[in-house]
Amino acid sequence: MKIFFGSVFLVVFLFAQLLGLHFWRFQQLVAKVEASICKIDSDLVKLTFCQTDIKTLNWEDEKEFSFKGLMYDVVNTSVNG
Repeated sequence: MKIFFGSVFLVVFLFAQLLGLHFWRFQQLVAKVEASICKIDSDLVKLTFCQTDIKTLNWEDEKEFSFKGLMYDVVNTSVNG
């Protein structure tokens, strides 16, 4: 009977260790993703144009244009007025 309880304890202990390792790796992954999101937000630039200026931009496709020699990707648009 002692061998059975010892075996069960060992299996439960190893399973708990394995779960702890996966939880720790998951927390590391979450931290990396959060850091990546913060970096992306700091790279965003807000540009404001009037309707006539938008037509004069050099559009590569619906979501990319050049302005003053630099290329920009459109993340979000809004119309005021």
